[in-house]
Amino acid sequence: MDYSEWRFDGESPIYIQLYHYLRCSILSGCMKPGEPLPSVRWLASLLHFNANTVARAYNPTSKDGLVEMSRGKAGRVTSNSTLIHAERQRAVKNLCSELLETIKSLGFSKEEILVLIEEATKT
Repeated sequence: MDYSEWRFDGESPIYIQLYHYLRCSILSGCMKPGEPLPSVRWLASLLHFNANTVARAYNPTSKDGLVEMSRGKAGRVTSNSTLIHAERQRAVKNLCSELLETIKSLGFSKEEILVLIEEATKT
């Protein structure tokens, strides 16, 4: 994985953006179950961030269960592929719900939404 390709903006705190990159990398399969995470210091150096910022991003992925951390050892992506699959499904459902609520708030009916989805998947 080429972490140097990750791009950050000033819209939200860096640690939150980094957390989202890590989470997406795990859920998309770019980071495989059991794969070691880069060390906090190494990733901080590569991205030119403070090590505390990287550590702060690693904590929620650990709380999600997507990353297994233990003191004195490198963190790893969980080897529990069932958990990764469940989190992936949950993330997609949340995104779909948010999208549908936004489309409904624009006044589209269920039928119109289905037509739009059908058209969008043709391209």
